[in-house]
Amino acid sequence: MNKHINKKLLFLYPHPVGNLIDQIIDGKRPSEILYGLIELRKRGWHVNVSDHRYVGHFAPFVRVLKQFGINIIDIKTLSDIRKHDIIVVKDEFSLITTISAKIFKKKIIYLDSMFQLPRRFWQKQSIRLQCRMIHKILNYSSYQKALWVQELKLPPKVFKHVNYGIDIGFYKDVLPYESQCSYILSVGRDLGRDFKTLIKAIEGTRYKLKLVTLPYLVKNLIGRYPWIEIFYNLPYKDLFHLYSGATLVVVPLKRGITYPSGIRAVMESIALGCLTIVSWTPVLDEYFTHEEDVIFVEPENPKALKKLIISITENQVLKDKIKKRALANLKKKYSITQFVNDFEELLKKL
Repeated sequence: MNKHINKKLLFLYPHPVGNLIDQIIDGKRPSEILYGLIELRKRGWHVNVSDHRYVGHFAPFVRVLKQFGINIIDIKTLSDIRKHDIIVVKDEFSLITTISAKIFKKKIIYLDSMFQLPRRFWQKQSIRLQCRMIHKILNYSSYQKALWVQELKLPPKVFKHVNYGIDIGFYKDVLPYESQCSYILSVGRDLGRDFKTLIKAIEGTRYKLKLVTLPYLVKNLIGRYPWIEIFYNLPYKDLFHLYSGATLVVVPLKRGITYPSGIRAVMESIALGCLTIVSWTPVLDEYFTHEEDVIFVEPENPKALKKLIISITENQVLKDKIKKRALANLKKKYSITQFVNDFEELLKKL
């Protein structure tokens, strides 16, 4: 057996994993939601998850402090860190977690932990301090890395670039669905979504809008527009049904986003054979080519988006051409297998 696989890995996620592992193994969810854990286990790695901080009397403190950007761990999680060789934090930066790994002489990796640049002075100082102890920060974007290095004065060598990837095989065999009405679909669950611009763009057209999101993102929309239908917590089977019947998919993003907001939604849409319009961001520009993978549109510009929706839906030849090339590029460059290959290469070097 490869000597590297004898190393014990511990994953810390921003939410309890619960039965997600079984659901992925049973084919009910895509494996990218656990960022390589399933694939690494299949390759022989000893990988565990620690969820202790989300249960018991300590859990409320974790939730409250997290709202203020403070990520803490409990005694049982500390014990788990002590028992493993490499700690993988798929969560925001945590000074106490990083220091704990340092004290116990463990390797620590942060994965998908970079969002908008931190604004608070103490957060910036915390990240600078942690970069002296972190072994690697896996980043999805060269632009974002350069921004963080410049603005936070971080050492470039702490970063390791990997392309984000999805479980492409999970998104196959979707049956075509003929809807009784023409509609635009938008799927998004983070604060970077700009549904306001999307609604302005669709209003007055012949299209309805179906949103798959979380309640707090659309609390001011409920009941205001009869042509908008909102869905929460859809099973994947129902979500795929919506994709297959959509005229096209739009991923509207706010101006100024510097993290990979929307990247999974775009890849999901492409994998399911949909034409995708997405607001331009410097990060997504690294992954997708205009009129080859997606159609980019200026952020927060409802007039440009409306014009684009009308023109592209009338050009079936261009639609089919983009969808075909986009899927081919996705399979070639952005699979979960390729993501795990790069991730595993790093793990073997630690």
